Amino acid sequence: MSNQPDISVVVASFCGEATLARCLGRILVQAGDGVEVIAVTQEDESARQRLSQKFPSVLILGSQEEKTEDPRLIETRVFRLRSQGVHAARGSLIVLTEDHIITNPLWLQSIRKAHEVEHLVVGGPVDPGETAGIYVWALYLCEYVQLIRPMPAGPAAYVSGVNASYRRESLLQCQDVWREAFFENEVNDALQAQAHQLWLAPDAWIESELLFPFKKARSHLHTGGWRFGCYRREKSTGAELLKWRLTLPLVPLFHLWRIAKVMVTRRPRCLPKLLFGFPIVLTLVLAWSWGEARGLLGSGKTSDFGPKETGQFS
Repeated sequence: MSNQPDISVVVASFCGEATLARCLGRILVQAGDGVEVIAVTQEDESARQRLSQKFPSVLILGSQEEKTEDPRLIETRVFRLRSQGVHAARGSLIVLTEDHIITNPLWLQSIRKAHEVEHLVVGGPVDPGETAGIYVWALYLCEYVQLIRPMPAGPAAYVSGVNASYRRESLLQCQDVWREAFFENEVNDALQAQAHQLWLAPDAWIESELLFPFKKARSHLHTGGWRFGCYRREKSTGAELLKWRLTLPLVPLFHLWRIAKVMVTRRPRCLPKLLFGFPIVLTLVLAWSWGEARGLLGSGKTSDFGPKETGQFS
């Protein structure tokens, strides 16, 4: 790839070689000229070599991190994989996703079209996989329920790093935020503070077949909530912090209410998935909420969840 691509697709991979291979196969079908695909994976060198042989047009990168037993680093590694991929990206448009997703055939075309009308940050819906069982649905509801279809085109309050795209110039304006790890809520906050609007492109939908063992899912959400609580504490004024701390007992109820509301309004036929999976959903919501409480009450800081600088984006 000697010429600079128009689009860089960055795939953060943490679900294994087979899952990444399936994901890359679906993306490459629609990639075409002017699109580079970069996968950053935790897999070992032999797995990376097999993937490179199977997908010679894809840049396969290994994680730059050393092995660790710190759960704060283990459970937030995907955000550093993203950052590593963005540092390597050369396209004027940078698309982020993860290996557990299945793209629809119009995914990249829809993203490109939305950016052609001057939207700098574009996200798309995230649906559960067609064959997802109760446990996968429960994980999905805790991770992505805000992005379940149907969703209209227009300004968005939130886009997820599993299905988000950014103009290169917009990321240049806030690279200190994502230099070490790409947490989409923090990047999007920084861009919105500069008057950049988030935009939802409904045709740019993907399906997620995320499948963590239960213990890992609980740890992942707890750690995510913990870091989010630290971030909120560090960014809040004294009055705001007092408000967040006083309302901590309501956090699990808020998340459960939001999940139920979205399901009732957008996908009522799938409400049995929520009802049958409710014990799992409740446990995972409590794990996030306890983590958020730890962060808001002063346990740790955001810099505890990632390494120092990984590179220079230019």
